[in-house]
Amino acid sequence: MLPFVSIVIPAFNEERYIARCLQSLKKLDYPTDRFDITIIDNGSTDNTVAIARSFNVQVEVLSNCKVGAVRNHGVALAKGDIVAFVDSDCEVAPRWLSAAVEELSNKTTGAVGGVYLVEKAACWVEQAWITEQTSVRRETDSLAGGSFIMTKQLFHALGGFDVSLSAGEDDNLSHRVQLAGYKVIQLRDCAVVHLGYPKTLIGTMRRQRWHGSYQIESARSLSDKLLWLTHLYTLAALLLPISLLAMTLLPQAWLLMLSAALTSVLALLGIPGLAAVHRLIKYEGNQFELLKLAQLYAIYQFYFVGRMLGLIENYRRRWFRSQKSMLGADR
Repeated sequence: MLPFVSIVIPAFNEERYIARCLQSLKKLDYPTDRFDITIIDNGSTDNTVAIARSFNVQVEVLSNCKVGAVRNHGVALAKGDIVAFVDSDCEVAPRWLSAAVEELSNKTTGAVGGVYLVEKAACWVEQAWITEQTSVRRETDSLAGGSFIMTKQLFHALGGFDVSLSAGEDDNLSHRVQLAGYKVIQLRDCAVVHLGYPKTLIGTMRRQRWHGSYQIESARSLSDKLLWLTHLYTLAALLLPISLLAMTLLPQAWLLMLSAALTSVLALLGIPGLAAVHRLIKYEGNQFELLKLAQLYAIYQFYFVGRMLGLIENYRRRWFRSQKSMLGADR
């Protein structure tokens, strides 16, 4: 008999997409008596809850919590031996669940999921950012929370999602799965269509600001490449105006300050370019279009601005937390 699976869906103000998510789950090729669906609403102020309840699924409201706590609450209610997470702005493919369950029968696999895809009618920002997975199965460093499946036993053994994180909780759990000695696997059949991707460059910046607000905590290690690039980009952005101001105030050091300013400009222009080239080579090999490279370059400019703002917020929060700890220790 196939294992029973509990599908957990966190939701917040997703009236636009949640019906499409639930409709896709109704089309799964997995037996309907072998899975259930629980939606954990994080205090939506729109019609998300009403729409969800119209599908005759379990809906619980847990307001003002970080997404990790919302997902963990869903697992606490889960009846299944396997827990499958999908976001309320995602559509799954018919074999999303059956393929994942089959993969989890491999005892070396700790977690399985899929990449994010976009609709055929997606805008250029979405289409440039997303590249379909060509391999049927591949090992990966992390899974997105919008398609994340694992046994409930291992989930509890690892302590679930980190409830202190507002973003990056999926990367964090993926890393702990690997530290426990298991593989993290991406399957092409487990890819999901992400309906809520940013559709503008400003939207990309805002999303990355949110992701970046916990990037220090969610980084795999101190050598995390993205974290280092974000730090370099941030330092360059801060150094540029300082160097230009110093050129006017300290004319005797203008050559040094000019060198610093030019180095900053090169970093601000070069880091997004390197990231764009790396992404294209990673997903499309050496054969890629110049148009897509230009599109990715524009996206990465806004991406790193968002990450920079998030990093500043990350340090600000950590500093205030340390100050509170010091004040508490003095009492």
